[in-house]
Amino acid sequence: KTFTNEVLTVLDLQKLTEQTIIGLNKIIKLEAVSILLLDKEAKTYKITASLGIKDKNASFTEKDAIVSYLKQTHEPIVKTEAADRMQGHSDLREDFKKLSAQICLPIAHHDELIGVLSLGMKKSGDEFSQEDVDILTTLARTLGIAIANAQLFDQLSKTQAEAAQREKMAVIGTLAAGINHEICNPLGIVRGQCEMFLLNLRDGLYVSKSREDMCLIASEIMNKVIKETDRATSITKKLSGFAKPSKKADMEEVSIEKEADEVLGLIGHDLRLNNISFQKNIDSTFPKIAADKRQIQEVLFNIIRNAAQAIEKKEGVITLSGLANGSTATIKISDNGSGIPADKIGQIFNPFFTTKDPGKGTGLGLFIVRQVIERNKGTIAVESVEGQGTTFTLTFPVAKTHSKVLAA
Repeated sequence: KTFTNEVLTVLDLQKLTEQTIIGLNKIIKLEAVSILLLDKEAKTYKITASLGIKDKNASFTEKDAIVSYLKQTHEPIVKTEAADRMQGHSDLREDFKKLSAQICLPIAHHDELIGVLSLGMKKSGDEFSQEDVDILTTLARTLGIAIANAQLFDQLSKTQAEAAQREKMAVIGTLAAGINHEICNPLGIVRGQCEMFLLNLRDGLYVSKSREDMCLIASEIMNKVIKETDRATSITKKLSGFAKPSKKADMEEVSIEKEADEVLGLIGHDLRLNNISFQKNIDSTFPKIAADKRQIQEVLFNIIRNAAQAIEKKEGVITLSGLANGSTATIKISDNGSGIPADKIGQIFNPFFTTKDPGKGTGLGLFIVRQVIERNKGTIAVESVEGQGTTFTLTFPVAKTHSKVLAA
């Protein structure tokens, strides 16, 4: 009972199967144990987790005897009884041999065989009793529910990740004007410097110049060209990094101030065009947080962008401030925008909910922001007054190295 209760709380499929294998082996003491799950695309049952199995790549199709029987009966099959219960299936013994099995149980969900639980000999040498079979059958049914839940959770996670990427790519489309400006400016300067040099050369303005003077002029122009091309390259790198899909959170030490600057490199021009100033009130002693750098960029980008879109005043202000409190760091992002109506503030983190005009928002931004923050072991809260503005409060764990410094 304790084992099945624990199994039902695990939503990571690989962890679930491995935990089941370890748990069964610990309780029953088995020579071999394995879980096979259905790969729907390949229409094959493959070993997902196992102990004591020589051929970990063993797989079975619906035509194989062991799968055929379990699909038809949804009942466990014991090796000692197999010959009598499966007459005409001469390859059944070979299937048991592949899995080093003494008993195979169906893992089913809604009458669909989604997997097979295979148990080898007990290390004690005892046979599986009917009571063992009854208990294991109940466990296999519970396991079927747990696996189905984990598969559904995995599917939803992938759907969320795809939705997040679509949202991000849509955002990048809206950045085109700003990025164009940020790149065209340095390129325009580069072109201007080169054109001026060539025109001066054509018009004979350098005729009286010595070799040393010409080298100095060329050197100054080249330094300006390098500076401006580096500036353009920096912008394209930021955009390229932001466009890449986020993977599982890779924890590292992250500077909020630095990542805010990275985000401003992408949307700063858009803020200036809309007469919105951005203020950072972060003390030099503000600690680094433990999080995934790219995902924190996404969070800051989404919240700052939303804040900018909520500002309709002639002079908008977005403020980012930081406050450290022991092992946690709090970041506040405030704006003096239109605010959120009291009857809607409880819904802003719901998927597909948006207060924007039709066609201007998918309603996935803040939903994804919360998912990403929680993935990085953080929290998010919001306060808003309609007509006055909104403040988002983010809390993250402080990076361990900073915590050690404080302790010292």
